[in-house]
Amino acid sequence: MHFFKKFHTASQSRYGVIKLIIISTLIATLSALSLELLFVRVLKIPTPYNVLSLNCWGMSKFFIWQSLSYLFVEPLSMSITFISLLHTFFNFYVLWTFGGSILDLKGKKHFLSLYLGGGLFCGLTLFCLGSLISPSSFELAGTRPAIYALLVGWAFLFPSSRISLFITPPLPGRWVVLGVIGADLFFDFFQGKFFDCLVPFSSFIFGYLYSLLAWEVMSPFPSLRRFDHAFIKLKRKCKRLFARRSNHTRGKIYDFKTGHAVNEKEEFVDVCLDKISQKGIKSLRWYEKWKLYRLRTKR
Repeated sequence: MHFFKKFHTASQSRYGVIKLIIISTLIATLSALSLELLFVRVLKIPTPYNVLSLNCWGMSKFFIWQSLSYLFVEPLSMSITFISLLHTFFNFYVLWTFGGSILDLKGKKHFLSLYLGGGLFCGLTLFCLGSLISPSSFELAGTRPAIYALLVGWAFLFPSSRISLFITPPLPGRWVVLGVIGADLFFDFFQGKFFDCLVPFSSFIFGYLYSLLAWEVMSPFPSLRRFDHAFIKLKRKCKRLFARRSNHTRGKIYDFKTGHAVNEKEEFVDVCLDKISQKGIKSLRWYEKWKLYRLRTKR
């Protein structure tokens, strides 16, 4: 009981959402590790790690949930080594520091959208392509794709920030982020892991597009500003077109007696009540029922 009380308290704190992600990942990872021998030697069925991580076996069985569940199982579920522990600690450190900066500036909604969205976009990309081309050997587990998406978003929000890596002098943060993702892409490519190259690439694409479309923040690289401006302009144009179209179709409520559009909330409720009294509640359209429900719950 005391544990759940502390767990609830952590969720309400400043960085509660990050704590919950870290705790959930650790619980899922340690559970998968502790149940490894039981599932393999005693039950002789696939282990939780195989079911949750994104792999060729899951793609062939069409386990679509692996496109997101792999984020919560670190690679040390297979075996604990110093390198795997260091890698996991580094991921959590980046999540806490860089993710915390995004959380402070943009809030919980945008943080979760960038973190989970980046992981899901990468997972779905690999799942769909893997189901088509059937790679000989592939396995993805851990927070790496979501961390890359966070780093790209951080570089957009803090373009002038500097990062000091161990004993190096402070370096421009945007170049450090680009260097980390580029190095991962470089090593995968020259090791012949061409399918693995999609991990940093898809994460970068999602973080880039999310920063442009959700925040309308220009890229920290001046050479891309022209493209950024055109992309944001196209997004605004599509948004205005969609809003104009929805306002002239099903989004508007009309008085069934006069045929005029109803704008005020009180007038809308009166029109709906008149309609119910004349023709019954089944005469209301679905969006009229939905708007009435929203007005009732807001009181």
